[in-house]
Amino acid sequence: MADVKLLGTWPSPFSYRVIWALKLKGIDYEYIEQDLFNKSPLLLQSNPVHKKIPVLIHGGKPISESMIILQYLDESWPETYPLLPADPHERALARFWIKFAEEKLVPAFMIFRTSGEEQEKAVKEALEVMEILEEHAFGSLKEKEFFGGDKVNMVDLTYGLMGLRIVPD
Repeated sequence: MADVKLLGTWPSPFSYRVIWALKLKGIDYEYIEQDLFNKSPLLLQSNPVHKKIPVLIHGGKPISESMIILQYLDESWPETYPLLPADPHERALARFWIKFAEEKLVPAFMIFRTSGEEQEKAVKEALEVMEILEEHAFGSLKEKEFFGGDKVNMVDLTYGLMGLRIVPD
């Protein structure tokens, strides 16, 4: 049994953030698929507040919320593949774009869960967010290999930009 376990579900981008980070850092882990319609006792015990995935269990201690898990992995395994830039300014910018994603981009996806006027408002907000990203964030891809810098880091994991490098032009 692995000392690190991940409770997740295959369609969850939040689970995949953690999976990608674990793989980048070379951390062995046991993946435990969860049925969100029939939550396991392990999930309910590991995340009694939100009862959601992903949950990382390290040494029997659970950590929930994908971004908190990524920070935990980076702090617990600092010697392998840093997930944030070493330069303080670059690290601050990374944290800014991560926060932007959490506050603006994730809520923008409400367009898929709404209809009528509520959906029209959500579409308008999503387009505004995309314009900001296009103008201020993604433009950096012309100068760098990845959104977060010269290698995949926490910013790329947040936005899931790894897929952009796989899809041909």
